[in-house]
Amino acid sequence: MTLWMNPLILLLLFCLFLFYIVSTMGLILNFYFFSYVLFLLFMSGLIIMLMYVSSVLINEKFYLNFNLKILMMLFFMFFFISGKVFLVSPKFYNYFLVLGEFYEVFKVFLFPSNIYFLFFVGYLFFCLVMIFEILKKSKGPLRFKI
Repeated sequence: MTLWMNPLILLLLFCLFLFYIVSTMGLILNFYFFSYVLFLLFMSGLIIMLMYVSSVLINEKFYLNFNLKILMMLFFMFFFISGKVFLVSPKFYNYFLVLGEFYEVFKVFLFPSNIYFLFFVGYLFFCLVMIFEILKKSKGPLRFKI
């Protein structure tokens, strides 16, 4: 089996593609709610696919060669450098939001109240991870155990 046909590598590539799509969508729309929902939806599907693949197939050991490691490092450096180029100044962004008709909708994402929003985003991600860990330890859904 070649390296690119390993199911775990394909899931890793899918996860990297997901991060790229979500960050690009957030930067283009300047509205991260849809990208966060898309991230949660695809990540839950990714977890289900990972559980299926690891239960059906035997995980074979694979080794990354040196050229692939360099290629991955270059990809990540390009991704992070290009992401910083397209960021807009917060003063510029807030000025145009005040002029817009959707200021009340976007107010939750601005500085004083975005701390609460980030807390809730972190809380939802924490709940997702905890539910995954509970299901992993109980070896299946809880409704069949009752």
